Amino acid sequence: MAMLMAIMFLMGFTPLGSIPLPFMKATTTHIPVILFGWKAGVCFGAGFGVISVLRSTMAPNVTSFAFSPFVPMPGQSTGSWKALIIAFVPRICIGLVVTLCMHLLGRRQNTRLGGFLCGIAGSLTNTILV
Repeated sequence: MAMLMAIMFLMGFTPLGSIPLPFMKATTTHIPVILFGWKAGVCFGAGFGVISVLRSTMAPNVTSFAFSPFVPMPGQSTGSWKALIIAFVPRICIGLVVTLCMHLLGRRQNTRLGGFLCGIAGSLTNTILV
């Protein structure tokens, strides 16, 4: 788990884990969160939250106020603690949703289609909740 967490931090702070867009950076850092059960997924999701806060604080862009309590919203003078909720809760939920999806699929969970569907569910969890 420590090695995979190190890979996540490498992905989070290098171009390996992000797709630069004009107004934000799309991420692929959530992929390791999807791959393991709920316990590891929660740990990796929390690590992903830490990466989001650090990246948004150290290299802010237009949407950084949503992930860092230190970056003020446009028109405000200070950041909001609510940014921590956005940075952590959706990322922690990724592992939980993937595990729930695997349980709902039952026997089909080991098929390629089952893995694909659960991966999509994890990605959508991050996208929708953020």
